[in-house]
Amino acid sequence: MESSIVDTQRNDMQMYTDFFSLFVGSVVGKKRFEGLCFRENLSNFVTISDEALALLIFENNYDR
Repeated sequence: MESSIVDTQRNDMQMYTDFFSLFVGSVVGKKRFEGLCFRENLSNFVTISDEALALLIFENNYDR
């Protein structure tokens, strides 16, 4: 059974952290993300739509 990208991210904390800092940070806005990521829970400033868009960008560019 082949695992999905999401399953792989859930099992690898470093990959999940990189995904959030590189992709979700870009979707939310780098300055906003960097200013809030260590002070707030992600759920306070990252929406489900932001995370879904970041995942879509990641999946569409995975082979590159």
